[in-house]
Amino acid sequence: MTPNEVTALFSLACETYPMARSETTNSLKTVLRVWRTVLADIPANHAESAFWRYTAEEHEFRPNAGQLRQRALDISNTRQRHALEAWGDVVAAINGEMTISDANAYDPILAAVVDALGWRYLRDGPPSAMTSDRARFCDLYEHLASQQESDRRELPAVKQIRADLKTDSTARINNLVDQITSTMRTPK
Repeated sequence: MTPNEVTALFSLACETYPMARSETTNSLKTVLRVWRTVLADIPANHAESAFWRYTAEEHEFRPNAGQLRQRALDISNTRQRHALEAWGDVVAAINGEMTISDANAYDPILAAVVDALGWRYLRDGPPSAMTSDRARFCDLYEHLASQQESDRRELPAVKQIRADLKTDSTARINNLVDQITSTMRTPK
């Protein structure tokens, strides 16, 4: 959402919930700043739908940004497939009913799992291994899908902090290595 879209939704929430009218200007500015941060990566129509869902549930108080974020993410949940459905595509590709490239094209999680387990192994492995292959495939598929959902729900600000920390720690490690190696003497 753009800052203006967040402001419009926040204003609607403040007008809808009378308890919010008694807040001070400074506290409302702080809450608005939090809303802008928490809802920054949420599509405006999803946030608005989340607000109306919240309102329809007859809550007495204005929603906080986290409540709207969770509802909006639930609205935009893109994962519809179960691991066994994806395994069905792998079996269809093994049986020649479709190509693995077709299956990979519309399911990036399936592509990652097939890449990790090895397409040749899955395709050319012994038929007796099919049950264990299915179990390993489904476990990895569910793990990657869960990880993807976790990443999707993480705030962009938190993602940025993680990236900064990773970059910062890598730079510090490299700096320490440089300091240590510069003090070392080369053998004669």
